[in-house]
Amino acid sequence: MDSPALSSSIVGTANGLICLYDYKGEIYIWNPTISKSKKLLNLPWDSSFYMKYGFGFDESRDDYKALFIDNCVDEFDLSYVVNIYSLRTDSWKTLYDQLKGVFLINLLAKFFNGKLYWTTSMSFCDFNVCKIISCDVADETWGSLELPICGEDNFNIKLGVVEDFEEYRLTCFVDETVHN
Repeated sequence: MDSPALSSSIVGTANGLICLYDYKGEIYIWNPTISKSKKLLNLPWDSSFYMKYGFGFDESRDDYKALFIDNCVDEFDLSYVVNIYSLRTDSWKTLYDQLKGVFLINLLAKFFNGKLYWTTSMSFCDFNVCKIISCDVADETWGSLELPICGEDNFNIKLGVVEDFEEYRLTCFVDETVHN
C-alpha cells in the first residue's frame, strides 16, 4: 500500500505517521512523506462494533503504539480488553479486565504529551460524560482527570488538541450544536 485506501479510517497520527484501519480489519502505519506503509499483524481476535482506537508515540523507547480497545459486556459487568501493538517489536500485547465500570464514549483517542485520552460514562445506556481517562503510551498505565464544570450536563463534552502560541494543549469544550 503506497497510499491509504479510500475505505480506511484514521486511527490517529503521531510525528507525521498515520495509523489507518480499513473495513477488512487490516491496520497500516503510513508515512505519507515518503509514500511507504507497513501492514500490521492482524489483531489477536476479531473486532466488534464497539472497538475504540488510539495511536501514539512512546518517546522513551522511540516506539509507535496502536491501541485497539474492545468492550466485554455481560449482564453484570463492563470491562475492556486492550490490544497494544508496538511498531518496534512488531507484536501485539493483550491486557484483560481493563477499565472496569466505565464506558469509553469517543471512538478515537486524542494523543497529547505521551498519553491517549478518552471521555467516559458510567454506563453504555447514557452518554453523560463523567471523567476523562488516559493511557500512558510508554508504561501502558491508566489514569483519570476530573471534568471541568460545564453547566448542569456533561453530555456534549469533546476533547481536542489545539496549538496556542507554539504550545499544544489538551482542551475540553462543550459542543452546543443542535441536531434536528
